[in-house]
Amino acid sequence: MSEELIGKEKNKLKIIYLLDIMRKTDELHPINSTEIIRELGKYGITAERKAIGRDIHALQDAGYEIIMAENRNDGWYMINQTFEDYQLKMLADSVASAQFLTVKDTRDLIKKIKGMATKEGERLIDSSLVIENSLKLRDNSFGVKFDTVMRAIANHKQIRFQYLEEAPGNKRRVRKNGKFYQVTPYYLGVWSHEYFVVANTNGHDNTSHYRIEMMTNLEVTEDKARPMSEVQELKGIGHRGKTFGNYLKESVNLWSGETISIKLSGINHLKREVIKKFGRDLMFRDEKDERFSVNINVAEGEGFYQWLAQFGKNMKIESPQESIDQYKAFVKAALDQYD
Repeated sequence: MSEELIGKEKNKLKIIYLLDIMRKTDELHPINSTEIIRELGKYGITAERKAIGRDIHALQDAGYEIIMAENRNDGWYMINQTFEDYQLKMLADSVASAQFLTVKDTRDLIKKIKGMATKEGERLIDSSLVIENSLKLRDNSFGVKFDTVMRAIANHKQIRFQYLEEAPGNKRRVRKNGKFYQVTPYYLGVWSHEYFVVANTNGHDNTSHYRIEMMTNLEVTEDKARPMSEVQELKGIGHRGKTFGNYLKESVNLWSGETISIKLSGINHLKREVIKKFGRDLMFRDEKDERFSVNINVAEGEGFYQWLAQFGKNMKIESPQESIDQYKAFVKAALDQYD
């Protein structure tokens, strides 16, 4: 194809490139015809001043809110961007700190996020962005596995996979001599910087939690998903306001089981830790000596005890007595290792 034909083909895309250029503007950073012509030139596109004005009007007619600056010599700027710069900065920081992403996925996502920002927004995103490569996932197949599970959930299908475990020598091996697990996946979520799936394993009546990273030889089967109503811990989800959010709050450290009501007490500054774990819809009661008490619904077990133990003497179980006894046994077992 001759250079002339290539130029004509590129000019057909001029208005698309112009829209991308306008998305980098805001009220404080307008762009005039001369600057637009220069930016289009970077794409190998030539343009005249009058044509720029016509293309701007065409974008306005298409519904894009492009405004002439108060000083007409400054040109135009776009309002009502899809995202504000501060929102894109939050997204970029979240991606940078996400340990369930590979370094490549992290950089690719941040590049896309910056592509939606204004010029000033790009500068703000880069101003304090930190990517710690050593904390990033090294499983390059993670995205494919994540997509497979996500689509199985959406299509109400079961999945089949082998599951890895840590082995001596900084290696991994398949669990249970290569056994294949077949499960119904219900929910993808992040816990402790890792993606996991809440699922029901065939032949069982309860939920299990599997880390996406540790799945291997994963495939979607033709078997239909098992209804949540048949799984003990998931009964009631979707009815009377119960959601997966309730399930995740109650399943501390991914330990599931029967949900019970436990009364806790603690020093006041630990209210924030209780709220972070169990949500804001709690009724705290003020007690003497700058303490509080509160009732929580939780799947009692080792996961809850692990969470509670980090607060030492500053938080305790008040009732029921059975839970107090079980927690004391948990703490004693930990201490016995040092005898």
